Amino acid sequence: SNEIIKEVIGCDLSEDDIGFIALHFAAAIERYEGNCDKDKKNIVIVCENGVGTSLLLKVKLEVKFKDRINIIDTIPKYEFNEDVLNSYDLIISTINLEVECDKVVYIKSLLDNDEINLIDNKLSGNSLSSNELVSKFKESVFFNTLEGNTRDEILENITNRLIEKKYITQKVKENIFNREKLASTEIGDLVAIPHDMNEEIKESFISVSVLKKAITWNKEKVQVVFFIGMSVEDREEWKAYLEKIYKNIIDIDVIKKIIKCQSFDELKKVVSNF
Repeated sequence: SNEIIKEVIGCDLSEDDIGFIALHFAAAIERYEGNCDKDKKNIVIVCENGVGTSLLLKVKLEVKFKDRINIIDTIPKYEFNEDVLNSYDLIISTINLEVECDKVVYIKSLLDNDEINLIDNKLSGNSLSSNELVSKFKESVFFNTLEGNTRDEILENITNRLIEKKYITQKVKENIFNREKLASTEIGDLVAIPHDMNEEIKESFISVSVLKKAITWNKEKVQVVFFIGMSVEDREEWKAYLEKIYKNIIDIDVIKKIIKCQSFDELKKVVSNF
């Protein structure tokens, strides 16, 4: 409750703040319970001849997902058939099997970050499509080469633009600045995530701002600002979106790609690989 939070950390939070914190706790509990109750997934690896590359891939998968998978076999393409498709939870293939099925994951290289995230989502039962996530990012609130020398200058610039485009209100702007005074929203690796869940936000959105140069936010350097505005009604639906975003933006390589984006189309291509 707010009374407990106030007693422990000395902050008096609003109901919206508590709701946003509860959202993250709920997602963490779901992940924990899911991992406790879920059996390991049975997997088969398919490649051209069933040895060589597939055996190296097998070792890398076992290292990355050792507590979540059982790799039953590695087989050549000519042994793949409908029985194999129906017998395993996941088929990881380095070649085109000419079959469209959610169970099949195609790997072009030997487990780069995008492929690891893809497999992780499959193992987690996360069926959220890339197009669904991309749709939450709004072109009208993508700001590249944003200028400013301090955190407050950047937030003033972003919030004024969002008010002008009617995504947020003056009250939401005040909440954003007040939250920064309580606890900075910088998360390291050049990223800050100012956010608010508020009844005055009618349409949930994700705004991305790429700064012309990195600035000191509070203690950390920041060059990419993810501004997340969420309506109260979207609290449950947006859990999956936020979790997927957070998993990716803690990767400095992803952030470097976003910094290079010169257009919204380029940003969409990066997000589509989340």
